[in-house]
Amino acid sequence: MGKILDKCYGSVQDAYRAFPLPPLGSADHLAILLAPACIPVIKRVKKTVKDIKQWTEEGISNLNECFESTDWNSLLSTSSNIDEQDDTVSSYISFCVDRIIPSKTVSIFPNNKPWITKELKEILNKKKKIFFTGSEHEKKEINREVKRAIKMAKLKYKDKVEERFTEGNLCSAWLGLKTMASANTAIATPSGRSIQVESSTPTSLPDDLNSFYTRFESDNHVQLQEIKSKLSPGNPAFRFRFTMQEVEKTLKQTKEKSAPGPDHISSRVLRNCAQRLGGVFQTLFQSSMDTSTVPQLWKHSTVTPIPKTSRVKALNDLRPVALTSLPMKAMERILKHHIIGALHPQLDPLQFAYWKGRSVDDAKTFILDMVHRHLEIPNSSARLLFVDFSSAFNTLQPHILAGKLTSLFHLDDQIILWILDFLTNRSQRVLVNNTLSDLLYTSTGTPQGCVLSPLLFILYTDDCRSIQPDSYMVKYADDTVLLSLLSGPTVYHGQVLQEFVDWCDTACLELNVTKTKEMVVSFSNKQRALVTAASTIIHGQPVELVE
Repeated sequence: MGKILDKCYGSVQDAYRAFPLPPLGSADHLAILLAPACIPVIKRVKKTVKDIKQWTEEGISNLNECFESTDWNSLLSTSSNIDEQDDTVSSYISFCVDRIIPSKTVSIFPNNKPWITKELKEILNKKKKIFFTGSEHEKKEINREVKRAIKMAKLKYKDKVEERFTEGNLCSAWLGLKTMASANTAIATPSGRSIQVESSTPTSLPDDLNSFYTRFESDNHVQLQEIKSKLSPGNPAFRFRFTMQEVEKTLKQTKEKSAPGPDHISSRVLRNCAQRLGGVFQTLFQSSMDTSTVPQLWKHSTVTPIPKTSRVKALNDLRPVALTSLPMKAMERILKHHIIGALHPQLDPLQFAYWKGRSVDDAKTFILDMVHRHLEIPNSSARLLFVDFSSAFNTLQPHILAGKLTSLFHLDDQIILWILDFLTNRSQRVLVNNTLSDLLYTSTGTPQGCVLSPLLFILYTDDCRSIQPDSYMVKYADDTVLLSLLSGPTVYHGQVLQEFVDWCDTACLELNVTKTKEMVVSFSNKQRALVTAASTIIHGQPVELVE
């Protein structure tokens, strides 16, 4: 080691492995090959092989002709049971798609870029052939052609991203920008890399996750029957009606990249054949509403765990996202629009989700404005409690929600009965590492991934309001901040905190005191020290104070 004459410095430790080679020409120094020590992504992660449908204009036209010539009434008349009707329609649609739309097998590599088109791949393959067999002139020409093709492909993708901004599809647009800049920081599990949890074996992990996600299941059968007995569908003439126009419009608005649910009906079918399928789904939607019965296939969820952190250590580090039927989501969107329109004036003004023209930024602005105004008063301070619920959506009790929809909002009994059926006796499996868990049924909570879930939670927590002076419950969906404006010797939240804790206990929502944080703000260091010295205690556990 003492005889080393030359050194190579790098910014990353152990990034290369050094291999001595013979000297170049008459040099008296050995040549050193610095080989990258890291394994490229394309070798580290396995490629994904999948079958995809080739959606051409001709195929879509043929599929529409098939649906147009279908006698849907004959299919529906085979049974009066809505579960059998839905299964028949779903199976028939899948059969037509498989018969008319051709499939092909593709390989997806981990280093694929969205601007790498079929035409660009052909040019790249052409370059490979010329590299071995072509002349020097041909090699120069193909290099120029590849550079031009890559530049044009990136420009086309840029135009596509800008078009998304113009259309208002900001989420997709920002994702495109991150992809172009190779700055996509989303936590994901690459294909070929399995999810592992210390407390579970690979074979037991799916069932362990399914049991974990349904751990809040409670025996609420008696309460459900009691609340149902008090509800009546009412006069059929005044029941909620689905129109053909709104069903077709909603089907057309299905996101193109939405994954199909357990019924295997893809978003492409609903978007491109909305006019032909609107009639049969309008019939199914109306039948479901009239009978207050949701087909079991629409209530079934395939739960996909999404890592919350880059390193998964426990089951709680995996967020459950439910994959449900796309036609069911279309029905939920129509109902959501109707419910918001009917109940909007009654909603808590400090609930900033689902208010037209409001966003989470408005909630932040409200809090900052209230704090700044109050702190202009001498010897004043503000205490902010940032509340964290343990699996908020999974703990929602349907019978409590139904009682609130009746007494607080006076929603139609027909819709309440439908919501109760939607939330109860739901079946779910967990899909992790390409392995499915056993089937479990749950009648507690509302699945994350359903269109109605955030709205139902908002209605569930609407009566969580502060009636105490200088105290505010600011909410954005399930994110809640308790703001207390304090003056003089007052250092605690006071009665409003106990009222909030009691409300959570009554509503069966579990407070995660460990993740709940508190902040104290004051222009006076003396006042701030006085308030900070007084700890907030919830269920005998102190809340952590943060800067």
